[in-house]
Amino acid sequence: MTIARKSIGSFLDIPSFSLRTTWFAFALAGSIYATDTTSLFAQQTAAATDLRTESPEPNGSPPEPAIAPTPDPWLKATALLEQHCYCCHEGEQKEGGLDLKKYDSIERIVADRPMWDTVRRRVLAGEMPPRDHEPLPVELRQWFAEWVQNVFREFACQGKPQPGPNPLRRLNRNQYSNSIRDLLGIHFDAGHSLPIDGAGGEGFDNAAETLFLSPIHGEKYLEAAKEALDYSAKDESSRRLIFHKLPDANTTPVDAAKAVIGRFASRAFRRPASDAEIENLLKLYQTAMQRKSSFEQAVYYALQGVLVSPQFLFLVEPTVPGSEAQPIDPYSFAARLSYFLWDSIPDQELRDRAADGSILKEDVYRDQVVRMLNSPKVRPMAESFIGQWLGTREIGRRIKPDSKLFLKFDDELAAAFREEPVLMFQHILKENRSLIELIDSDYVFVNSETFRFYGLKENRPENLVQNLEKCQLPPGHLRGGVITMAGPLTVSSYPNRTSPVLRGKWVLETILGAAPPPPPPNIEPLSEKPEDKAGKTLRQRLELHRQNPACASCHATLDPIGFGLEHFDSIGRYRDKDNGLPIDASGQLTSGETFQNALELKKLVLQRKDQFVRHFTVKMLGYALGRGLVDSDYCIVDQLVADVKEHDYKIQRLILGILRSPAMQLRPPSEITPPLNTQTSNQ
Repeated sequence: MTIARKSIGSFLDIPSFSLRTTWFAFALAGSIYATDTTSLFAQQTAAATDLRTESPEPNGSPPEPAIAPTPDPWLKATALLEQHCYCCHEGEQKEGGLDLKKYDSIERIVADRPMWDTVRRRVLAGEMPPRDHEPLPVELRQWFAEWVQNVFREFACQGKPQPGPNPLRRLNRNQYSNSIRDLLGIHFDAGHSLPIDGAGGEGFDNAAETLFLSPIHGEKYLEAAKEALDYSAKDESSRRLIFHKLPDANTTPVDAAKAVIGRFASRAFRRPASDAEIENLLKLYQTAMQRKSSFEQAVYYALQGVLVSPQFLFLVEPTVPGSEAQPIDPYSFAARLSYFLWDSIPDQELRDRAADGSILKEDVYRDQVVRMLNSPKVRPMAESFIGQWLGTREIGRRIKPDSKLFLKFDDELAAAFREEPVLMFQHILKENRSLIELIDSDYVFVNSETFRFYGLKENRPENLVQNLEKCQLPPGHLRGGVITMAGPLTVSSYPNRTSPVLRGKWVLETILGAAPPPPPPNIEPLSEKPEDKAGKTLRQRLELHRQNPACASCHATLDPIGFGLEHFDSIGRYRDKDNGLPIDASGQLTSGETFQNALELKKLVLQRKDQFVRHFTVKMLGYALGRGLVDSDYCIVDQLVADVKEHDYKIQRLILGILRSPAMQLRPPSEITPPLNTQTSNQ
């Protein structure tokens, strides 16, 4: 870790500077680093309890588990292992060399983390116990997987608060475009030709785990820098922003260039550029002048060096000597705040507060949060976070309904489906509203087309045309919140039909953070033959499919939730019939609770609002940190959820809590390498 972090020192220190050859040298080093960090931090979302874990309502009781519950999770876990595992994994005849009985204490389990991560994953996936043994019920598989996670998380929460790892993180494509936009003051997508970044960490493309470096990035960054600066040179307002100092009777060209380059580099590096960095950049200016370039052309050539510098392309923070975490410096904190809420560089206000150190004071950064959330610059974060969390970013792109069946679905409707949850999230952010409105609200955001699409007749906003506007819903309306929003309903459908299974999985995984285990292998898919579909609703066909014992347990969890949303077709449009037959949207959860329609289903989800808030907190903390969460981060999650609950679930309270947390306020020592497999997946 130390070597990788030190290797990012400005490549402008190299005497025989060449933008292209030096970049590739750095790219190779970065690729090695990226491979290392990928192994350090596991991906996917953290486990959370699902619908079955909440206390049942009076109208239903949960089924009896195969092993009687005990007050002590350790006793329940050892009883489970005794019944299902020790017969093959004990003593001298242990299979696979694994003796589970020797792990007779929490300390011994914690000391062998990689092995227990493997045990957890295989049990959750249904691979263990093997098929020739008594199967472990789904409920117990999920309980056991969660218990293993909690063992490591609770152990990590002992002792002093820890900030977690601080991996080197490259700007993703959106952050690069936003940063260039603000640096140059141009409305130009400078990152349009960069490779698409994959999702990692908690499911976002700003996660360090997947922001690897390759030689193609070097070529693309050079091209993007030149293209953006060429655009700037033709834009008068951009040129005025950059060239705050010009040669005159009192200022030599070299002094003017030094002032311009120094200010630009400091903005790009998100901290004051050092004298050595400025001098090395100035050599580029001088090289261009020797080639008979004009003053501005020579300066722009030096600015290319800034835009391909690792100090700009990576979120670099100073190393921390010693073996203890240390408070973060003001410039790094300002950058963390800015890339959390704006996905871009700090503006002048944040830079000023970093320069005088006041940004580290809670009352100061609280005021900055309010200012930033009221700025249009919050839009990229809202778009990125919501689009990736809900999966709606791909509507009209990767996710497209069958055009032959849904003739009215076009690019405009797809754009509205992507836009609605983003505008709702921006509204909640700006107005400091409750997170619970994401589950159920008394308003939607519509344009003239989606107003009709939703079947609304009252409270039509004035001058409603193409732009989406907030619209108040009549009491008892099925819409309101993301569960019955057209975009998520489209995401959780097949192109040609709805899918109660996908929709049930979407609610469990995306809203409650309780991803079901993967399906068993070699299961026949639902028949689509005309003779099998004739005279049946999709629900009736699925109920026949569930008669297979291998399918029943998972479908008992997924299908009822999806049935509650069957009144919405594949693009989220309301309907009364399926295949010419009346739709039955009633259901019963495995906890015993019943509902008759989507409105009552949302009420049951609202009864699990703390579970939702915890999952949302995991997501937002992961987005803010730009990495997957590790065990010690879940101590922070627990504290954040408790605090937000005490403050009416207000979203700004959550954001401020994240900024106050050790993960944001502290930096880990540079020479300490985080342990392998510091987080495990619920999938």
